[in-house]
Amino acid sequence: MNQGAGLYIHVPFCLSKCPYCGFVSRRAPVSVQRSYVDSLRREMDSLVPLCREFSLVFDTLYVGGGTPTSIPPEALCKLVDHALGTFEWGAGVREITIEANPGTVTPEDLAWLRHRGVKRLSLGLQALSTRGLEVLGRRHGVAQGIRAFHAARNAGMRVSVDLIYGWPGQDGQEWGRTLEILTLLRPEHVSCYELTLEEGTPMQKMAASGSLCLPGEAAVLRFWDMVDEILGPHGYRHYEISNYALDGMECVHNLKYWTGLPYLGVGCSAASYVPPARWTNSSDIDAYMNLVDAGMSAIVHREVLGRDARVREAMVLSLRLVRGVDRASFRHRWGVDPVEFYGDLLRRLEDQDLVRIDKERVRLSARGLRLANTVMAELV
Repeated sequence: MNQGAGLYIHVPFCLSKCPYCGFVSRRAPVSVQRSYVDSLRREMDSLVPLCREFSLVFDTLYVGGGTPTSIPPEALCKLVDHALGTFEWGAGVREITIEANPGTVTPEDLAWLRHRGVKRLSLGLQALSTRGLEVLGRRHGVAQGIRAFHAARNAGMRVSVDLIYGWPGQDGQEWGRTLEILTLLRPEHVSCYELTLEEGTPMQKMAASGSLCLPGEAAVLRFWDMVDEILGPHGYRHYEISNYALDGMECVHNLKYWTGLPYLGVGCSAASYVPPARWTNSSDIDAYMNLVDAGMSAIVHREVLGRDARVREAMVLSLRLVRGVDRASFRHRWGVDPVEFYGDLLRRLEDQDLVRIDKERVRLSARGLRLANTVMAELV
């Protein structure tokens, strides 16, 4: 099946800001939320000529944030309807994903979204223990998170669950219980992210002052291993650094990012990639709305990648996938073998047990997956 482009829409509103969150998001009154949705629709309209120029035909839609389900449900449905009616979708939509947090969805809202064609919900559980939710500053409880999961399932949606590990005070017993509960819920997709302290967030400031202590490296690596040990026997395949899925349930939209397919981002801070150019919108919500509403571009950064930069980016993104880089496909696309392109560097990384090289593929080793940022910094 030929793959189309991906459409991403950013909704930067939340009921509250989590202390670890570095994404562009904030609280806002409903009037601002509705105005922002109007701005999104205007930006989508303005992008139609570009899509025609580059013959962009879409097959995935991903609405992220923030918390898209924190805005009025009719506004969110209007947004989905406008996206589907504005752009060209070819043979049809393969996947529509909406991000949600427990407490921002009701069975009625989910049924409404499902009627609009939303088949996949990315649910931000983050933890399945009361202590973990408190430490992470989450507004929902464990039971509420599980009810939201079942509500999505009852609405006929596939569910992807987000979890965070490595939070202050976490232990292996808690993490093991969380993963065991997941095997009972059986979501189609699971994303497990190590807690990252983003610059300027409350958690980062607390850690810098010494008032917050994270688990040590050995504990975090143990948490990493436990995901494979517990989810693997239940049919979950580790297919990307942080992502696991049942057979055939990988996130089609996110695979576009990792395989170098074009995508269009709509909204404040949204990024786009239409080879060989990429660009990013303003991350200031008010500035974004003012620019778009005035009929102006909200782009604040744009660059055209040269061949060398595109080859390196393709390598780095593909290595995020556990299957790694298919050398024959890489040669067909770029006219050079990845091992030849990087010369001694890949062999040195192989000697350090960070990558595996064979006749067909280059991929990260088990150790390399754990230290992926270190490997990528060498290859970029």
